[in-house]
Amino acid sequence: MEHNTNKTDNRERPLWEQRAMAFVTRSFRQLWGKNNEEMLAWLFNQGLSNPFVRTQLWGWNKHGQARNPALWGIEPTDDTPALVLPQGIVVPYIVDKRLRKITIVNNETMEVPGGSHEPMVLGNQFKVIALVPDCVDGLFLFQEKGEQLGVIIPCGPAAKEPLDAAAEKMLSNACTVLVFYKDSDRELPPPGQREIKYSGQTVALRYGHTRELPGLCDPFIKA
Repeated sequence: MEHNTNKTDNRERPLWEQRAMAFVTRSFRQLWGKNNEEMLAWLFNQGLSNPFVRTQLWGWNKHGQARNPALWGIEPTDDTPALVLPQGIVVPYIVDKRLRKITIVNNETMEVPGGSHEPMVLGNQFKVIALVPDCVDGLFLFQEKGEQLGVIIPCGPAAKEPLDAAAEKMLSNACTVLVFYKDSDRELPPPGQREIKYSGQTVALRYGHTRELPGLCDPFIKA
């Protein structure tokens, strides 16, 4: 995963990406500006370090807002006449120096309309791959174990899209895929993960708190 966008003229980018980049930049400044103690404390409680969060270009949308979809290159619909950007932590997904999508995390997790519907694929090709449906939990695991395993975060809690080519390639090269479920999850497996097919072993693991994830992975990494 690439953590910086390149210097390509913004006019060469799709309109959505231009607007999304500006939103990510503004949110980043809000998170690392003044009166940010509550958000930084929340991230700390999730086990996330400041250097990691800064490297990933996370931000904070301090105030929920509505935008004109047309200004983002999105066709409005009768049901959704406005593009709503709720308050929350802003998590950009950047691949090959291009902003692919934005996830906003608060009480619920949502992807900003107009971006890609691909899962987050973090890390290079590893023999152990972890599928973590929760965005923040998956990134925490990548922070802690990214040099030892790959992490795939599906599109979202309600996503029905299958895994994309990059995710499928990682799975095809894996010896073990660890599929994580929160104790609060009622549906097994989560949407978007029902059609996993590859030659290795699949291990379903439950966890309560985010910080349990690295320890649950250790036996499979060492093996």
